[in-house]
Amino acid sequence: MTDTKEPLALHVFHNGYDWWIGADVEDVREQIRELGITDPDEIDQDGWVQWDDSALLSITDVDEPGAPKETKTCAEWCADGRRGLLCSTEY
Repeated sequence: MTDTKEPLALHVFHNGYDWWIGADVEDVREQIRELGITDPDEIDQDGWVQWDDSALLSITDVDEPGAPKETKTCAEWCADGRRGLLCSTEY
């Protein structure tokens, strides 16, 4: 018998300034805690909202003059299976 795990269904979550990819809000919060990038008390107060998988999200590198904007659905941003910070207006 082989132990085959179903891949996590990943989604995009937003808190007003960061977009993260995770399985659910708690997964996003846990990723942030593990990275230690913010005060843990702030994580739970950030009001994370899951974006619809069909919603379009455009990302560009504002530090790169003339960088192209890439637009995908949230499902497409999640398709490679990687969890973590997708983009931010802060950094």
